[in-house]
Amino acid sequence: MSLEFPPCEDVRLGKSPLTEVICQIRFDPILSIAEIPAGFQDQVRGRFPKFEWEQPITMQVPDPQSESGSISVQVAPRTSKFSTASGDSTISLATNFAALSTSGYTVWEDFAHDVQLMLEAVQTVYGPLSIVRVGLRYLNVLSAVKLGLAGRQELLDLVNPSLFTPLGTTPWRDFNTYQSALVIDDDENTLAFRFGFQEDADGANVLLDLDYFRESAIASDTNLVPLLEGFHQRIYLAFRWSIREGRLNVFEPAQ
Repeated sequence: MSLEFPPCEDVRLGKSPLTEVICQIRFDPILSIAEIPAGFQDQVRGRFPKFEWEQPITMQVPDPQSESGSISVQVAPRTSKFSTASGDSTISLATNFAALSTSGYTVWEDFAHDVQLMLEAVQTVYGPLSIVRVGLRYLNVLSAVKLGLAGRQELLDLVNPSLFTPLGTTPWRDFNTYQSALVIDDDENTLAFRFGFQEDADGANVLLDLDYFRESAIASDTNLVPLLEGFHQRIYLAFRWSIREGRLNVFEPAQ
């Protein structure tokens, strides 16, 4: 089954709602990544000079009615973080994945350049036998305040009405929060589309979270950038479908 979206031109937006873009690859665990990643740092530090460890710790408090009564602490495997000098882009490296995230996305070509750097470093230093998952995720937050809209209704009028159809009927009109998700196969790939609305003291916001991925073994020496560019194009078409026809001007598209 293949997703069908109306074709449209990729337009750069002056008021882009993008808050973060993430590219992640997963592979079978490579234990040497848990050691000091000096070789990997040598490959990427020209672009990502900052380094730090991250080791998440979770604490589980038992149910008061439980006989155990003891608090359990779980320490997750540590992740190496390599960041740009500005701090807006980061490569995360763990025993079973590598990911690039940025809060300063401008155009696909620039992001793809950093993705290529990360992929080449993983292949050169660790040589995973195959990639078991590759994904690209775009998180958009449409803020009524930042877009200069009067409030919730103007914001909801900006998006495709198909996304929020149930909320236009009684008794659901006076909602403050709404969340929904679609997971759709697209040939060999999958689109996970999470969307929602929230209104609080800071104003009204719409979330459009588009996660496009493939879960199947891919030879590690495969050039993934062309595949990811295809993911990017599918995500952009889904985003444009999410915006009501004729309303793109609110985002101040480049001429």
